[in-house]
Order: sequence, then C-alpha cells, then structure tokens
Amino acid sequence: MILIPSERLFALDGSGQRTSYDFDGLCEDLRDAFSRNGVCDMWLVNQFTLTVEERLRGDEPSLTEGEIDSLVSSVLAASGYADVSKTFMELRGMDAISGLQVAMRPWDSHRLADVLGSRLPLAPGQVHGLATRCSVALTGLGLQFASDEFIRELGIHLLHRQQSPAKETISDAVDMVVPTGEDADNLLSNRALVAYPIAPLFPRAQVAIDLKAFVKAECDEWHSELLLFGKLPELAGNAIQILAQQRKTILEQNPDFDKCPCHAVVTKYADFIETYGQGMSLRERRGFDKRLRQLLSALFESGPDFEIMLGYR
Repeated sequence: MILIPSERLFALDGSGQRTSYDFDGLCEDLRDAFSRNGVCDMWLVNQFTLTVEERLRGDEPSLTEGEIDSLVSSVLAASGYADVSKTFMELRGMDAISGLQVAMRPWDSHRLADVLGSRLPLAPGQVHGLATRCSVALTGLGLQFASDEFIRELGIHLLHRQQSPAKETISDAVDMVVPTGEDADNLLSNRALVAYPIAPLFPRAQVAIDLKAFVKAECDEWHSELLLFGKLPELAGNAIQILAQQRKTILEQNPDFDKCPCHAVVTKYADFIETYGQGMSLRERRGFDKRLRQLLSALFESGPDFEIMLGYR
C-alpha cells in the first residue's frame, strides 16, 4: 500500500479548527537548530519530520501546532539532542512545557496511552506495552497523580532502558543495509539513492531519491521524458529493496513497528521539475509533473507488501 501525503498538511488552531500547517517552516527551523549546534548530518531533519508527516497525513488533523512542536522537541531530547531541542524551542517561541498539561491529575491506562501516543512517535502496537510499563512504574512509586510532562518523560526513560547501552542516541544508528548488485551499487555510489541509517529509539525505514543525480548517472544527459520513464522502474525497484531490508532489520529488534510506514522521499523535486522543464510551456511542465508523480506512485504501490509513504521535498 502506498500513502501519498497531500501537498498541504493541516493542524488544529487554538479554537480547534483545521488550519494549513507550515511544514516547510518546521523543516527550516529544524535545520537551523541542528546547524547552530554544530550538527551537519541533515538527514536527521528528515528523521524527525517524517514522524510529523505521519501524524498529519490525514484530512482530519488531531494535533495543534503547539502539540506538534512539543512532539518534535520531545523526540529531539529523547534521541540525545537536548541542545538542539532547546534551540528548536527558542526558534519556535516555546517554553519548556509547551503543549503539555502540567497539572497533577489521576492517571489510568487510557490516559497513559493517550499521552504517550500523542507525545511520542510510537508504533501503534508499542503504545499499549509502554503504557503498561508506565503503569507498573507509577504503581511501584506509589504515585496516584501525574502530569502529562512526567508521563512523557517516564515513557522516554523506559524506552531508553530497552536499548543496548551502546546505542543510546540517534547518532548510534544502525548501519544502513543495501541490496547487492551492480545496478544498486551504481545508484548508491552516484547518490541517485541514499539509504539512511536506522535510528535505535524511534526507527523508520527511509530512502532518499535524487532524480537529477539519477538522470545524470543513468541517462548521461536529458534526452526525453520517455527515456526517463523507461528507467524509473529500476530506480523504484532498488529503493523498495532497500526499504524492505531496512524494515526487516527494524522488525528483528522492534516487532511492534510492523504497522509503521516506510518512507521514500524524492528530494529537491521542485528543482528537478524546473531544470528539466526548461523550454516547456507552463501547461506542458504541469503535465510532465503530473505524469511523473503518477508513475512513481504506481511503481511504489505495485512492488511491496508493506506500507510506503511517498513524499516530495
């Protein structure tokens, strides 16, 4: 199954009404936060924004803009980037408990699952198990009341206790796994495909697709739409194989992530359309864009037996 996010993402405003969400602004602030803290691995921005895109992919949003920011800052801190999280919060005008209910209230299993599921990018099957472990911990501590912030931090603490001591942060991600074969090696070495590492705490299978690099490597130069479209099945097939191997690696350690989508992200897509649409009329360029998206969607939908979210940056 393929999931195609709409070109516009939505969140809830202060009055609970649906409003357009500035996803590009979120990505820019994340890049800025990482850069200000000397972190140059920009694939990390994708790692964190993918979890937001998963939450906003439907037409009926369930999170406010403040809750989205809180989700991102929580995941940053939980993944070993507390300084980046602090900078991100400053850029977004957040306080330390933005989006959280700070009052101490009685807790039960339903509230624990609701807080953990909305504040952390957990797999559907992971929420119940983590809520149960939080319940055991709170009972053991003799606590009848807890704030949302405490529940979130407790959940993060328990997640870290599951990890190998050698893999405490996203920086200790599992080495990427790639298919063997000359075609795949060429695509990877030419950066037409990039297989991202797998983060240990909130793992996602993800591969980046650079169409400009693909055309340069496989087509020598731009000749025609027909030539490009004839070669795209090879590109998509290798991308799916990478995702399948990454997914297998994730499920060996985290079976609960079976329902999480894998991600294929076409990077610098607008730049590709602009570059190779030169000489086309506006109508022709829009037609080229539409046909290319339709073919990519068809290729990623027909191949795997697992869910892929196809996105464009």
